[in-house]
Amino acid sequence: MIHQKIDAPALRKTLKSSTGLAVVFLAALPGFAQAQTVLTGTDDIDLVLPSATDYRLQGVATNLNIGVTASVNDVAVISGTVVNDGTISGGIDTTGAAGQSTTTVTIGSTGTVVGHVNMETGNLTSAGALNDGLTLGTNSTATIQAGGSINGSDTTVNLGILTIEAGAAVNTNVTLNGTQAASVDGGRINNSGTITGDVAVNGGILDTDGSIVGDIMLADGEVNAEGTITGMTTLTGGELTTTGMLTHTGSVDVQGGRLNVTGGDMVVTGSVSNDGITTIGAGQTLTVPTFTNTGIIVGSDAGEIDGSVVNTGGEIRLDDGTVGDTFTISGDMTGSTTLVMDIDLTAANAATTDLLVVGGTIDGTINIELDPQAGGFTLQDNPIILVDGTTLGGSLSATMTGVPQTRGPIVYTLDTDPGNGDILLVSGVNPAIGGVVGAFSSVQNLIGTVINRPSGAFVSGIAFDTPDNCSRGGWARAVGGRATTDTTTTGNVFAAAGTTQTTFAGIQGGFDFGCFEAFDGGWDIVGGVLFGHNRGSVFHNSFGLTTDADFSQSYGGVYVSAAHGSFSAEIQLRHERSTFDFLNPALGLDDSTTTKTTQISGSTSYNFALENGMFVVPTAGFGVGRTTSGSLTFNGANGAAVGTLQPAAHKTSIGFVGATFGRTMVDEASNSALTSFATATIYNDFSSDRVATFTSTGGGATDTLTTDSMGAFGEVSVGMSYARVLSSAPSGIQQLNANIRADYRFNRNLKGASVTAQVRLQF
Repeated sequence: MIHQKIDAPALRKTLKSSTGLAVVFLAALPGFAQAQTVLTGTDDIDLVLPSATDYRLQGVATNLNIGVTASVNDVAVISGTVVNDGTISGGIDTTGAAGQSTTTVTIGSTGTVVGHVNMETGNLTSAGALNDGLTLGTNSTATIQAGGSINGSDTTVNLGILTIEAGAAVNTNVTLNGTQAASVDGGRINNSGTITGDVAVNGGILDTDGSIVGDIMLADGEVNAEGTITGMTTLTGGELTTTGMLTHTGSVDVQGGRLNVTGGDMVVTGSVSNDGITTIGAGQTLTVPTFTNTGIIVGSDAGEIDGSVVNTGGEIRLDDGTVGDTFTISGDMTGSTTLVMDIDLTAANAATTDLLVVGGTIDGTINIELDPQAGGFTLQDNPIILVDGTTLGGSLSATMTGVPQTRGPIVYTLDTDPGNGDILLVSGVNPAIGGVVGAFSSVQNLIGTVINRPSGAFVSGIAFDTPDNCSRGGWARAVGGRATTDTTTTGNVFAAAGTTQTTFAGIQGGFDFGCFEAFDGGWDIVGGVLFGHNRGSVFHNSFGLTTDADFSQSYGGVYVSAAHGSFSAEIQLRHERSTFDFLNPALGLDDSTTTKTTQISGSTSYNFALENGMFVVPTAGFGVGRTTSGSLTFNGANGAAVGTLQPAAHKTSIGFVGATFGRTMVDEASNSALTSFATATIYNDFSSDRVATFTSTGGGATDTLTTDSMGAFGEVSVGMSYARVLSSAPSGIQQLNANIRADYRFNRNLKGASVTAQVRLQF
């Protein structure tokens, strides 16, 4: 080993060892500002005295050892090892040593580097003082040990790794310029000590579990932090992630990039402004007085923002594909935001959902985007809490997307519970299904009051009554028309107003046997049977959806009529069987059902004869019946049954009064009479409301739908009757009666017209 004291540079001296060459250039030589020693080969030099010499190491096995009492000027290392326990009054530069992993610089606890250290490559370990900053380049590493420090100008880490151990201090601004973040080739700072100064991260990785006293500017790369940060942190890109408890004195401005509170809690004494993405991990808490959100908050189960959130158009997302997350905001939540949540509505009365808990007031505009899992939608008897607050503000406006609100058999809406400060999801049968019930009910009402009139069979007396004259008769009737009815159906949650347009046509007939001027009092008594068939189509619009239906009805019955003088009465018993075919794809409805009705009806009238063949006939009557019905099945989008609609048995009670004014003109020459007439009638439906129950498949959740009765409505009719005696012989056709009538019915919810034509032959 060669020991050299550099204190009298007056000549050029060459020192040789067995394997290398050391050359000393003196400052006195022309062209040199100061002396420089070049170490090559396997030279070892131990310095013990102060020197103003520069050193250049370019041998793989060369060593420069600067003792505690020694000093040198600049040190350039191409390859080799430098150990400094004294003073380097200049700087250290490893430029040109690219790829030389054997380039090693060690600064002991008594060592000082006055100038800048530029570690382009190689390894630096320092427990001393670097007083003019540090630059780490490609493939370089630097470890600042306990007691070590970096002072003075900036510290820049390009594609190297800087480790700051506990007890070390970096008292400069720090810039991290990695271009391959999270890569072994990327720049990296590992700080367990203290960085005093601003830190700029433009790439690479900064790991800190110590202290940073200064502002952090993160443009790209990663900052993994626990410990303390005192200053302003600004993110325009990259990610800042907590790896343990992080206390941040100052404000955090997430202009871009991501703030991840996922590896430990974070306490911010200032404010947080988020225009990027802030993630609160499962079980983690971000404590901050005010969190202003214009970007995205990603919340996890048991995560919390311990403070108030002011939304300025940002999002809060709990949609991780797993239902049941609970995220908490301990303070108020105000402003305009979109809340995205997972929900599972596939099981009736067993829905699960994410939940946002707000410990203060909920106010502002909230759009809740629900992300259904598994895709099924079922009826829920009880409201589902989506946002569990404490109080609701006066400016709260909540809307919702993601689940059916108008289409499908089950629809949902938002509701609020001011008493508990909650925003709720409420389910119910689609109001359009209520419209189906309304259409079903209105058609039943029309059949009972319009098509099959309670006034019954077409019976007529014989013009040539003689005592105990008995004969047979037969009649036929054709009816056709249309009606428009408005109905309102109310369910547990929703009410639906709908309009039903019904077109109908029917044929009816009957045979009877009667005796005239008989039974010891001049009574005309006729008894017979009737039968008929009606068909029609229904077009119903409710809640923006259209339901089409066709119906057909067959019926039969018996009747008895009696007349004495100007008085007449009739009673009729009829049994009906109807089939309805419904179609509404938007409701998942493509099904048929049948109804059965048994009805008894009757009427009575009195003919007041006036002058010149005119007359007035007041009439009163009733109809009472009971209808039972089958059910309708509704399917979801996947074709599976969602639920069934079962109309309850219904009792119909109808009463009517009216009067007919007419005039009869007799043509004796042809044994005929022609009557023109006008009738006004008031009907009233005394029936209770029609009720149907929707039962969800599997879960037993139900919704009861109620449709108002038709109420009172008026009818005006005009028509003509023709009667002609064909023969008085005891056999053959004795009399012909024909009638044609036009009717118009009306009330607030009903508009309809029909034409009826009928003919009767008396034998």
